[in-house]
Amino acid sequence: METDVNTTPLSDVAEPIVFTGDDILWFNETTREIRFKSSVANDRNPIISNHQTLRFYFGDEYLFSSLIYVNSISSQVFNSLVFYYSILENKYFLLDGYPPDTSVFQDTQNANQSRDDNRKQIESQWTIFIDQLKKEGKYQK
Repeated sequence: METDVNTTPLSDVAEPIVFTGDDILWFNETTREIRFKSSVANDRNPIISNHQTLRFYFGDEYLFSSLIYVNSISSQVFNSLVFYYSILENKYFLLDGYPPDTSVFQDTQNANQSRDDNRKQIESQWTIFIDQLKKEGKYQK
């Protein structure tokens, strides 16, 4: 797969690569789980623990970013794309925000609106990502 996940622009020669499309086993768009062939992404990975965002690319084309690395003991609220790790399930997800369930917020409507707005901003780039996963047989619905 030509999709790489990076932490800085591709023009930076020393850019660390967290994982490439070859490392992705599959992505389930319903659950938003992303499964890797091996444990390439974990909280002990210095690239993840030393950066704030993951930058997703298709070839040299920047697609979108996600916040790194939210896990199930995080106490912060995010209403944009997050690379989420469930400690209990030992699974990774690309979620529209954290916590995943907005019903825990006092202002559920505002949180949902923010997430919808942020999702729309990357909609065309997300489609490129999903279409490539489908071409490579790494997409599940």
